[in-house]
Amino acid sequence: MLFEVLEENKDVLNLSLELIERYSLLTNDALILATCKYYGIDKIASLDSDFEKATVTEKIKLIRNVNDLL
Repeated sequence: MLFEVLEENKDVLNLSLELIERYSLLTNDALILATCKYYGIDKIASLDSDFEKATVTEKIKLIRNVNDLL
């Protein structure tokens, strides 16, 4: 299987609310970050600058270009 669809659950939703308050994230961004944290995903690829502070603090590597993969 090339990819897996990860389910939202009550824990992910509650965590996303915490992330909205902590980092002033938009709802979709908070859900993405909460899903990563919940499922132990330690990298996220995005050009969205809203993730910059949150990913550093939450110890998730933000990949913005090919050089970030090295």
